[in-house]
Amino acid sequence: MKLLILGNHTCGNRGDSAIMRGLLDAIRQQAPEAEMDVMSRFPVSSAWLQGRPIIADPLYQLSQKQQAAAGLNGRVKKVLRRRFQHKILLSKVAQEGSLRNFAIAPECAV
Repeated sequence: MKLLILGNHTCGNRGDSAIMRGLLDAIRQQAPEAEMDVMSRFPVSSAWLQGRPIIADPLYQLSQKQQAAAGLNGRVKKVLRRRFQHKILLSKVAQEGSLRNFAIAPECAV
Protein backbone atom coordinates (compact mmCIF):
# COMPACT_ATOMS: atom_id res chain seq x y z
CA MET A 1 0.00 0.00 0.00
CA LYS A 2 1.29 3.46 -0.91
CA LEU A 3 0.18 6.51 1.04
CA LEU A 4 0.71 10.20 0.45
CA ILE A 5 0.42 12.28 3.61
CA LEU A 6 0.00 16.02 3.13
CA GLY A 7 1.19 18.39 5.84
CA ASN A 8 1.99 22.07 6.05
CA HIS A 9 3.66 22.25 9.42
CA THR A 10 6.76 24.34 10.01
CA CYS A 11 9.21 24.98 12.80
CA GLY A 12 6.74 27.62 13.97
CA ASN A 13 4.08 25.00 14.73
CA ARG A 14 5.52 22.00 16.51
CA GLY A 15 2.04 20.83 17.53
CA ASP A 16 1.21 20.02 13.91
CA SER A 17 4.54 18.26 13.59
CA ALA A 18 3.74 16.13 16.65
CA ILE A 19 0.37 15.20 15.13
CA MET A 20 2.10 14.24 11.87
CA ARG A 21 4.68 12.14 13.73
CA GLY A 22 1.90 10.39 15.69
CA LEU A 23 -0.04 9.72 12.48
CA LEU A 24 3.01 8.23 10.77
CA ASP A 25 3.80 6.07 13.82
CA ALA A 26 0.19 4.83 14.02
CA ILE A 27 0.15 3.92 10.33
CA ARG A 28 3.51 2.16 10.69
CA GLN A 29 2.11 0.09 13.60
CA GLN A 30 -1.11 -0.82 11.76
CA ALA A 31 0.43 -1.40 8.34
CA PRO A 32 4.21 -1.92 8.58
CA GLU A 33 4.40 -2.72 4.86
CA ALA A 34 2.90 0.65 3.86
CA GLU A 35 5.09 2.96 1.80
CA MET A 36 4.53 6.50 3.07
CA ASP A 37 5.54 9.71 1.37
CA VAL A 38 5.03 13.03 3.11
CA MET A 39 4.47 16.23 1.15
CA SER A 40 4.67 19.74 2.56
CA ARG A 41 4.76 23.34 1.46
CA PHE A 42 7.81 23.69 3.69
CA PRO A 43 9.89 20.55 3.02
CA VAL A 44 13.15 21.72 4.60
CA SER A 45 11.74 22.56 8.03
CA SER A 46 9.34 19.61 7.88
CA ALA A 47 12.20 17.21 7.10
CA TRP A 48 14.18 18.62 10.01
CA LEU A 49 11.24 18.18 12.41
CA GLN A 50 10.31 14.72 11.15
CA GLY A 51 13.79 13.36 10.63
CA ARG A 52 12.80 11.95 7.25
CA PRO A 53 12.75 13.12 3.61
CA ILE A 54 9.79 15.34 2.74
CA ILE A 55 8.56 16.01 -0.80
CA ALA A 56 7.99 19.63 -1.79
CA ASP A 57 4.37 20.41 -2.70
CA PRO A 58 4.48 21.19 -6.46
CA LEU A 59 1.12 23.01 -6.42
CA TYR A 60 2.38 25.38 -3.74
CA GLN A 61 5.61 26.00 -5.63
CA LEU A 62 3.64 26.68 -8.81
CA SER A 63 1.29 29.06 -7.00
CA GLN A 64 4.27 30.97 -5.60
CA LYS A 65 5.61 31.45 -9.13
CA GLN A 66 2.21 32.50 -10.43
CA GLN A 67 1.62 34.96 -7.60
CA ALA A 68 4.70 36.81 -8.74
CA ALA A 69 2.92 37.65 -12.01
CA ALA A 70 2.48 41.40 -12.19
CA GLY A 71 -0.09 43.64 -13.78
CA LEU A 72 -3.78 43.33 -14.53
CA ASN A 73 -3.30 40.19 -16.64
CA GLY A 74 -1.53 38.43 -13.77
CA ARG A 75 -4.23 39.42 -11.28
CA VAL A 76 -7.03 38.20 -13.57
CA LYS A 77 -5.25 34.86 -14.06
CA LYS A 78 -4.81 34.56 -10.29
CA VAL A 79 -8.54 35.08 -9.64
CA LEU A 80 -9.54 32.57 -12.33
CA ARG A 81 -7.00 30.04 -11.09
CA ARG A 82 -8.25 30.28 -7.51
CA ARG A 83 -11.82 29.86 -8.65
CA PHE A 84 -11.38 26.94 -11.05
CA GLN A 85 -8.10 25.12 -10.37
CA HIS A 86 -9.57 22.62 -7.91
CA LYS A 87 -12.50 21.90 -10.22
CA ILE A 88 -10.19 21.31 -13.18
CA LEU A 89 -7.97 18.97 -11.14
CA LEU A 90 -11.01 17.01 -9.90
CA SER A 91 -12.34 16.71 -13.46
CA LYS A 92 -8.98 15.38 -14.64
CA VAL A 93 -8.80 12.82 -11.83
CA ALA A 94 -12.39 11.68 -12.41
CA GLN A 95 -11.87 11.86 -16.20
CA GLU A 96 -15.28 13.42 -16.67
CA GLY A 97 -16.80 16.84 -17.16
CA SER A 98 -15.92 19.59 -19.59
CA LEU A 99 -13.17 21.02 -17.36
CA ARG A 100 -11.02 17.92 -17.89
CA ASN A 101 -10.05 19.35 -21.30
CA PHE A 102 -8.35 22.42 -19.81
CA ALA A 103 -4.57 22.38 -19.85
CA ILE A 104 -2.77 22.33 -16.52
CA ALA A 105 0.83 23.03 -15.63
CA PRO A 106 3.20 20.13 -16.38
CA GLU A 107 4.14 20.06 -12.68
CA CYS A 108 0.57 19.02 -11.86
CA ALA A 109 0.06 16.43 -14.59
CA VAL A 110 -0.21 12.80 -13.61
